[in-house]
Amino acid sequence: MTNKYTTLPVEKLVVLVQTTGDGDAFSALISPMAAELQAFLTRLTGNPTRAEDLGQNTLWKAYRKIDAFAGKSSFKTWLFSIAYHEFLQSQRKANRLTRLINAVSERIHDSSEHSVNQQLDLQRALNTLSTEERAALLLAEAYGFTHPEIAGTLNIPLGTVKTLIRRAKSKLAKKTTTHHH
Repeated sequence: MTNKYTTLPVEKLVVLVQTTGDGDAFSALISPMAAELQAFLTRLTGNPTRAEDLGQNTLWKAYRKIDAFAGKSSFKTWLFSIAYHEFLQSQRKANRLTRLINAVSERIHDSSEHSVNQQLDLQRALNTLSTEERAALLLAEAYGFTHPEIAGTLNIPLGTVKTLIRRAKSKLAKKTTTHHH
């Protein structure tokens, strides 16, 4: 199905959806980001089904609240921040911390050079990071978000982003270099 709006730039699509509520315009707006959004949520939750639900909630909320998007950040940053907020809310409801699967580790360490034990150590190390540390590291390493984009997505100060990423990397380095014999 071709969408007559796919050639329009993001800014024009946003205005169109804000003024008309056009569903096709919204589809054209989100479709280039949908796969990345889904992958982000899947890696954050470690559960494709749960990620799918969160993704649907995110898109529904974005559509309903599009008037609140003022263009202070990119639309993608705004969308990912809604997704992260949905994730945090679901975490509170589920009341358990989630595991990030190897997305981060693949970026930080080339898995081919590492033994299974080192991979397990790395997974354990990832599990010791706080949710914010994991999310910041994931956005930076796996999605190439800039520090300001991460600050906008996670709704935290820029200085905090730098601290979280530095702390996360240092924790991972410590945990993955100590071998258990």
